[in-house]
Formats: sequence, C-alpha cells, structure tokens
Amino acid sequence: MPQFPETMVRLAATIAALADLYRDRTLSLERMAQAESDVRFILAARDPVFRFDAARLRGVLESLDDLKNGFRHDEIGLPRLLRSLVGAARSQGYDDGGAWDTEITRDIPVNPVDLYARATFAAWFSPHNLAQHEEGSGHHRRLDDVPLEFRDAEMCLAAVPFHDAEIHDRYWGGSERMTPILALVPADLFTRELCAQAVAVDPRNLAYVPEAWR
Repeated sequence: MPQFPETMVRLAATIAALADLYRDRTLSLERMAQAESDVRFILAARDPVFRFDAARLRGVLESLDDLKNGFRHDEIGLPRLLRSLVGAARSQGYDDGGAWDTEITRDIPVNPVDLYARATFAAWFSPHNLAQHEEGSGHHRRLDDVPLEFRDAEMCLAAVPFHDAEIHDRYWGGSERMTPILALVPADLFTRELCAQAVAVDPRNLAYVPEAWR
C-alpha cells in the first residue's frame, strides 16, 4: 500500500468506526469522539490530492451527534453514509483489505489510481495556467486530455474557463472543433454551478444540462 497522507489515514479510521457501528450496533463514546475529531481534521485540511465531499463529511458529524443524542444506529442513515464513504476512499486507491466489508460495501471496488498523476492533472487548471490560457500563451489544456478516472468535481469546475468558445475562436481557430465541456464531465458530477458556468463559456453546453435546471 502506498504512503497515504494524514487525511486518508483519518478517514480510514472514521470508516472503520462506522463499519463497527453497523456490525455491532454500538460505538463507544471514546471512538465517537475520535471519529468526530478525525472528520473535523479532514474538513480543515483541504488536502489537494485526496478530495472528499465536505457535505458528506458533515453528514458524518450530524450522524455522530444524533448517536450522542440517543438515536439508534438504524435511525441515522448509516447504510447510505457508510457506502458513500467507503466508495470515496476506495475510488481514491485506498485498499482496506476487506476490513470495511459488510453486505452493503463488499461490492465496492478499489480503484488503483496514481495519486501524483491526479495532482498533476489538477494543477493544469490552476489560476496561473488560466492567465496564460486567456492570453493565448502557454500549453493549451482541456478536460478531454485528462483520463476519465482522474476527473472529479473540483477539477471539472476549474477546467470550465479552459473551454471558453470565444478564447478558442481567438487563439486556436474555431470553437466548433472543441468538445463542449459538459460532454466530458461524468453525469454524477453535474451541479447547477458547473452547468451555469459551462453554458456561459459555450452555449452548446445547454444541450447537456438537465431539463429541470434550464
């Protein structure tokens, strides 16, 4: 197993606690307090390589609060929460060796992604590179140059200005040859903010926006 940063180590400990809670239907106050501390650490760290959904993590804190306030383990949405967190960790290359397996998580595969490649691709869409892109200098980057397994919500949003139709017309000759960015974003990563920004830089993206958001 590769060397994982503190954020991933703490997430692993949190998932282990929740898996034990699911199996044993109880969790000590000490482990609840440690899980809460670990989640707050992850939220504050904002790790640039290991990215975790903040809303998902805040859901863990709310569930732990509910437990402390007397709710039963089956009243806090634990199956959905556990499956979501195990999926997030395994998708980022963490192999728990089956330690988190329950009937709701054992089918979730480990995705052996290269973490340094993930960070490298994310850096393509940095503010510095955007400034060069907008003036027609530097290397021309697009989301379609990034392998699908490395595309995540934050990267897709950061890549939107690099798919600006006007800039492509000005410097690279014809935006019609550029794939609309929403055609390159996995459907489960769509957000209203992403869709709005994508349509603003290239009206062709409207065809990919869910009907309810138009």
